[in-house]
Amino acid sequence: MNGKPRISTILLLIGMVASLLLAFNLWSSNKELKEKNQQLINKVEQLDAVASEEKELFTKTETFLKDSMQGKAMEYFTEGYKTKVEDIIDAEENHQDGAISEMKEIEVYNISVREQKEQFRVYAIYKVTLTGIDDEFEKPGDQTVLFLMSTIDWVKEDGTYKVDQHELEPLNSAEQAVTNITS
Repeated sequence: MNGKPRISTILLLIGMVASLLLAFNLWSSNKELKEKNQQLINKVEQLDAVASEEKELFTKTETFLKDSMQGKAMEYFTEGYKTKVEDIIDAEENHQDGAISEMKEIEVYNISVREQKEQFRVYAIYKVTLTGIDDEFEKPGDQTVLFLMSTIDWVKEDGTYKVDQHELEPLNSAEQAVTNITS
């Protein structure tokens, strides 16, 4: 019996090999799980950062719309966009008589923030009630009501979000706009 290995020794070797294979497999799986877990943690952090930026832009857009209707939009513009808008204003200044209708009320219905390359595009639908020139409307029913949609591109400039493009268009059917918003 000295020349032949015992069955218990063979079983012990097979058990050790199986245990080593199982341990290696568990170690390898654990390493993969840790890597996937770290990737998921990074992805969640990115999503949280984007959600935080979107919330900031949502609030900033509301303020921008209100200030825009009161003539304070330029404070929000990037330097490049401010120059472009000032050139347009200078060119059109000769065609205006200087009378300006003031905003009485603004009601924001919807703001949608979309992340794009190096910027956020925001869509806003809102209603503005104007007083008329020099408060000329005496009855509330005489006031001009506009339903508007803005498309605003926000970019970071000097660490804060600034408007780099703003397209404003009136919605043709106010009733249709309210129907679309509420449905």
